[in-house]
Amino acid sequence: MNGKLGKIAADDRGKLLICADFYLMGFIFHMIPPLLPLMKLMTPFVLLSFGILLLVLLRRETEPRFIICFTAVYIITFALEAAGV
Repeated sequence: MNGKLGKIAADDRGKLLICADFYLMGFIFHMIPPLLPLMKLMTPFVLLSFGILLLVLLRRETEPRFIICFTAVYIITFALEAAGV
């Protein structure tokens, strides 16, 4: 584990675990055909909200270069997901 990520506060780790749980449930629910239309509708909003949450949680632990790269990658990925690619 990266030394900086190892210093994440215990309450922040709980928040990150909740994020991981949401992603896991989203992965599982995407495989259930009756839920697929709902999941497709919710996915962009979930990605946006959890991406912002992750950025807020990690901003205290990282360098500005990481924040810039994270933001760029996130915007590109979100745009591709929202476009349905």
